[in-house]
Amino acid sequence: MIKFKKLDNNGAVSPLLLGLVAVSLMLIGALVFGLGKMSEANDYKNNFDQKVGAEVQEQSQLIAEQKQAEFDEKEKAPFSFWTSPTQYGSIKVGFPKTWSYYLDLDQEASGSNPINLYAHPDYVPAVSNTQKYALRLTLTADDYNKILDGYRRKSDKEGLKIGTIQVSNVSGIKVKGLLTKDISGTLVVFPIRDKVLTVWTESNDFEPDFENIILKNLSFIP
Repeated sequence: MIKFKKLDNNGAVSPLLLGLVAVSLMLIGALVFGLGKMSEANDYKNNFDQKVGAEVQEQSQLIAEQKQAEFDEKEKAPFSFWTSPTQYGSIKVGFPKTWSYYLDLDQEASGSNPINLYAHPDYVPAVSNTQKYALRLTLTADDYNKILDGYRRKSDKEGLKIGTIQVSNVSGIKVKGLLTKDISGTLVVFPIRDKVLTVWTESNDFEPDFENIILKNLSFIP
């Protein structure tokens, strides 16, 4: 006669049975994990040459890009300089020698915008309202305080960052952010005699050159 083992009075499963179930689940989990690792190892072994070749190519590309960046930086020096006529305060600005510039200059100072300079890497694109230039410089017959108030109001509405900057012992303002609807960059403004000097970049791509080259090589006679 076959005898059946009864459960305890509470109907609970034997602790030994629970232990066996837990051990079985752990063994299954370990087996699945081991098979997964074995599959990864086999994949790496079977594709070793391909993986090494891809890594070598990636590192070579990275090194080439770094060398090109270093070469481009070295090519920028020594810098090119432009200096305005003395009646305009002998404004002097430096920029990478790999840049070209276009100048609209009123020698007679009869207009409201006697200096309008455009500079850009390689060549200066045709002047238009939609083109973004690496460097712009203007000297205008404007009121400095009105310009300052205008940027302060724009800062309150559009979140421009406004700070101070000093060049040739003259204090001016430095504006960063969305300068116009389509142009985001950095701009500095200084009073020069009865006029206003404005220097700016129209693209964040040229921010390092603007900060490290242009502003550090900007001077004028107040």
